Amino acid sequence: MNAATPSRLTKVLRRVPPAALSGGLRILGLGLRFVLSVFMVRYMTLDEVGLFALAVGMAGLMPSVFGLGLNYFMARQLVGLSHDQALQVAQSRLRCTVLMALVCAVLVLLAHAMGWLALPVLPLLAVTILCLEMVAVDIQVALIARGRPDLANLSLLLRSGLWILPFVALAWALPGLRQIGALAWFWLAGLLLSHLLIALICRHDLRRFAAGLLRPEAGGAYPRRIGWRAGRIWISDLGLGGSLYIDRFLITALAGLSAAGVYFFYASLMSAVYVICVASTVQICQPKLRAAYLAAGVTGLRQDLRLRLRLRKTVLITLAAYLCSLPMIWLVMRITDNAELASWIGLCPILLLGFAMKVVGDLFSSALAAAEQDRRYAALNILNLCLVAGLTLILVPLTGLWGAAVAMVLASAIVLAARAASLARLQDQPDAGSP
Repeated sequence: MNAATPSRLTKVLRRVPPAALSGGLRILGLGLRFVLSVFMVRYMTLDEVGLFALAVGMAGLMPSVFGLGLNYFMARQLVGLSHDQALQVAQSRLRCTVLMALVCAVLVLLAHAMGWLALPVLPLLAVTILCLEMVAVDIQVALIARGRPDLANLSLLLRSGLWILPFVALAWALPGLRQIGALAWFWLAGLLLSHLLIALICRHDLRRFAAGLLRPEAGGAYPRRIGWRAGRIWISDLGLGGSLYIDRFLITALAGLSAAGVYFFYASLMSAVYVICVASTVQICQPKLRAAYLAAGVTGLRQDLRLRLRLRKTVLITLAAYLCSLPMIWLVMRITDNAELASWIGLCPILLLGFAMKVVGDLFSSALAAAEQDRRYAALNILNLCLVAGLTLILVPLTGLWGAAVAMVLASAIVLAARAASLARLQDQPDAGSP
């Protein structure tokens, strides 16, 4: 959230163009992820790469599974509110997050104790990381909605990228640290540093914010005020998060942990460019698309997409970024010097096509969300999950990892076409009233 009195760091961040800063921070963070991927492939086993892929997937899925669909509504509500009103919405949302994080922790610990879930790290360490990631996602959504993608991406850099340098340096010098358990402690340190940064920048509001968390909420609990719409979006979030991470779990089950490590390595390279493109285009557009819809309905939204060339800008940036990524991928492969990985280099152009279509699809999805088309937004996210899971289950047993890549491309193409068609048919009646 915006602090009442901007900190020195906040003032510095605001002097940099949003697209350049967001893209730059994402590039830096993902560059560090590249370093980690190369280090793991070179000095650790593909099974450990697969385990890390599953850990990242679980951390990515938890906000969708336990988020109750509320971030979708929070992002929409926070646009245009005063600072005090925005704080109240964030307090309300965080109450739910803390409760659901505790539920998540209990379920994970219970599953581990019963032998249903094998954790590669200490159980308490695993649940602490999962809970802090859930809170961090809420903070990121709130910051983006309040027009602060710079601070959101700086926080993301700390929790997902900056801790990699000390880990790689120490693990290179001390071979005993080249294992998932040690990596998880550095991941936790990055999360704690990320939350500390937000606390320091928002220190003027922190005491009032914390006190508000303990007071009974006027007007009823946040999910109850939103009503049945939260359930629909919760299912939608399961589709959105599941479509990003379900393939690595299915590949592990169908082809083994080592195959998941190979696929994750290449998918992470393509996903990194995808994240940069989204941060530089779609993420910045989200509050502006909402403001255009509030100002002039569907007409304003369409004019915003056309007159400001958001769609063209998104397509051009995406194509340029992926073309520039090809030499980088070649360089990464030379550095890793892994014959098993090199044999699957043909996955890259297939995955590149799929992730490029996902960026454009995300822009259309953001426009549907801005226009309060909750039913269409949810249905298309669920369709995406069903397509990814179904096509993966069909194609991986037939063609191995090639089938997983083709499944992602086909799902992205179908969902992109469906979102474009929905946006073309958009009318000025929302599926449900905006909360």
